[in-house]
Amino acid sequence: MAEFSKEYADIVGDKFYDFSYSEIIVDLKEGYYIAEICEGLGTLGVEKANGIFYFITSAEGDLIEYSTFLNAFKLAHEEKKKHRKKHKRE
Repeated sequence: MAEFSKEYADIVGDKFYDFSYSEIIVDLKEGYYIAEICEGLGTLGVEKANGIFYFITSAEGDLIEYSTFLNAFKLAHEEKKKHRKKHKRE
């Protein structure tokens, strides 16, 4: 069954979610990660390295900085909405 994070729900305007990455990372220790998949964001978990939180985006361990990823995802979602309106898909 698919699970969705609060961060994803906030971006797409949904009120339903299964977990919150921001709540999970509060107690995350340096050098550790938590595997928690968000189907909407396409993320596999979150890791803390050098005091910075990163999303894990592949099984190989690719990392993208947490806030940068969320900002880029939000921008992409807004752009998709504009194109749907332009092409009358809403």
